[in-house]
Amino acid sequence: PFKFYAGSIVDEAYHGVPIKVYENAPTIAEVWDKISKFLNSGILVGHGINGDLQAIQLALQYYGIEYEPPGQDQCICTNIASIYTYPELESHKLKALCENLDIPINPHHALSDAKAAGYLLAKSCLTIFPDMRKT
Repeated sequence: PFKFYAGSIVDEAYHGVPIKVYENAPTIAEVWDKISKFLNSGILVGHGINGDLQAIQLALQYYGIEYEPPGQDQCICTNIASIYTYPELESHKLKALCENLDIPINPHHALSDAKAAGYLLAKSCLTIFPDMRKT
């Protein structure tokens, strides 16, 4: 019902995805019961996870749904992790990292981005702790 993100009006596309893709999508209020259990049941991994959580919180506020996002100790940001793990790379955007590390991705599609962030975390751990390969 609204076309804005972080106070900016979005007219034609959001992150390169045409607005029309979202027109028939359910609202967060309609799917909240199904997805809320995943947001507070473990460690959340995402590329720019703080921005994702802020967007979720803003959308829920719009519908009058209360939500306390997980704390920093329950989140892993693969963007921040990649800066420390791969400082030699020019870009730490998810698409660029995936291209450099041979991780499959269909950018800005939720499931693909989520899987890519998971694979990126795994590759980062193996880069930092190469002995993990032996176990």
